[in-house]
Amino acid sequence: MARSKYCPQLDAFRGVAICIVMLHHFFITHFVLSGFGVTIFFVLSGYFTTASLMGLRGRVKEGELTAGAALRFFLVRKYLRILPVYYILLFVTLLLGVPYAREGFLWNASFLTNFWMLHTGEWPDRFSPLWSLSIVEQFYLTWAFVVLLRPKWRLLPIALTAIVVAVLYRLVCHIHYFGMGTMYWFAFPVADLDSLGCGVVLALCQLDKESRFFLQRALNAGSKVGGPILALVVGLKILGIELPLNAVYIPLVASLFFLWLIHQVSVGNERWSLLNLQPLQAVGRMSYSIFLAHNFTELLIPNWGALNAVMDTDGRILVLIPATLLLGACSWRFIESPILAWRDELLRGKGRAVSKPRSAGYPLSAPGLEALT
Repeated sequence: MARSKYCPQLDAFRGVAICIVMLHHFFITHFVLSGFGVTIFFVLSGYFTTASLMGLRGRVKEGELTAGAALRFFLVRKYLRILPVYYILLFVTLLLGVPYAREGFLWNASFLTNFWMLHTGEWPDRFSPLWSLSIVEQFYLTWAFVVLLRPKWRLLPIALTAIVVAVLYRLVCHIHYFGMGTMYWFAFPVADLDSLGCGVVLALCQLDKESRFFLQRALNAGSKVGGPILALVVGLKILGIELPLNAVYIPLVASLFFLWLIHQVSVGNERWSLLNLQPLQAVGRMSYSIFLAHNFTELLIPNWGALNAVMDTDGRILVLIPATLLLGACSWRFIESPILAWRDELLRGKGRAVSKPRSAGYPLSAPGLEALT
């Protein structure tokens, strides 16, 4: 079977996503692409997580691993990627007395920031972006059990059902059943299952020849429906016009388009020249550290007169983006990279039973793409 290989263009795609996230949070005025960066991350998360789990599932089927050993390998590899730099951030902000660091510490440390927000009905200031990371961590744990323990033929129907449920859930939120607040539109895990599910569907269909017919239909929906509608939505946003019920269906429309785009990149389509830029690929590789740091960068900017005046305008992006990239690069170089190297050596030291899953034709993958962020 074909060997999985590194696809730097998918790193660049994550670079695009983290740039959208930074611009969304750094602009004082409205940013028309707000929200789409997180959607890209969700689709990529579903895609790569499913690909990794299916590789492990193949080894379980061949008798190389038990389901329990495969699950332990997945979780150890995943959490050694995610936890160290994340907990460093939480402890540093706690020691520095950053607002909401103390009262939200246990929620954040348990990857329950989204439920904390639902419980309080408040945005926890600079910790607010962690809701999306919590959603992804909850997905990782749940989906790992499903993929490794349920029959293979059930996986695609489960993913499709999750997509439908997410859209229906947001429709329920729209008509305000049960007195749901606005945060329930996105911070409750069910609300984002269509974006995660689109990534899952892409990975499953690329793996299974019998699903190629369905894959083609999904790709057609992404390019011929998702792309034009997304372009229309962005164009109308520039004009200050919002389509009715847009929060109900736009996440799915965007996810279908990104599904198509990820497929194009993963099969080696060379027409996306932007994704060949090495600086953008480097930003994508560092995107987890950048994500964690970006909402705290402003705390490190000196309170100087002229600089302070710039920070009160949209010109602040000229200060905050370079500073955040520098923070992310330092975190990647001195924290993430050494820990990842140690992790890989540790797992190799466990022997064949927990070595890196051999490629079984699953989609192109890349170092550092396992975590959403």
